[in-house]
Amino acid sequence: MRAAITRAIMAGRFKYMHHFSGKDELYDVVADPCETRSLIDAPEQRERIQDFRRRIAEWMRETGDF
Repeated sequence: MRAAITRAIMAGRFKYMHHFSGKDELYDVVADPCETRSLIDAPEQRERIQDFRRRIAEWMRETGDF
């Protein structure tokens, strides 16, 4: 069995996890410290999610990660 490949980023009160297979996750770790309610489908988070995706892709290019 292979482990799931994930990259994560935190900025301020938000934690974003990009899963290479499966649905990404976004949490407000202040309002939801146990990370039980993902905000990934919340329309008001669309710009934040796009920014996190861009930042992870940029980091992966810069570091040669995948």
